[in-house]
This record gives sequence, C-alpha cells and structure tokens, in this order.
Amino acid sequence: MNAAADKIGVSARRRLAAHRSSGTAKIEVKHSAPGPHGSLDAEVALVDRNALSIEFGHVHNRSGRWVNGLFIVTGAARDAAAR
Repeated sequence: MNAAADKIGVSARRRLAAHRSSGTAKIEVKHSAPGPHGSLDAEVALVDRNALSIEFGHVHNRSGRWVNGLFIVTGAARDAAAR
C-alpha cells in the first residue's frame, strides 16, 4: 500500500507543479495516517487553505463564474488505478 501511495504522491506533485506558479499548495503523503475508525494505510493529500477549491472548483470572487477544479489528487489516483 505504501508503494501505491508514493506513486500517487509523485503523480500528484507533477500535476500540481504544472499548475502552480505561486502559493504554498503542496502534496503530502502520510503512511499509517490516523482515520476516523483507526489507522489508514496511507493518505495522499493536497495541503493548502484553498485545497478544496483547487481540487474541486469554486466560484471566482470577482466575476462570479465557475472555475473548474484541477482534480490533482483525484486524477493521480485515477491514473494509478488504471495501471
């Protein structure tokens, strides 16, 4: 499980780097992360105060238009599952 999480982390970091020119967003991979019902085998997370908006999208603060999410972690996990 750790190897799979590490691969997803590498892919997610590559995806984030392609879109990030500033800011503090980063990808963290944790092994044996705490979960709501015990320990998770691993966790790959986009860490930023705007992580949900970056991942899934948001309404632009000036135009009011929808900005699509980048699906950084979602896409990395999907790519890993397809292999």
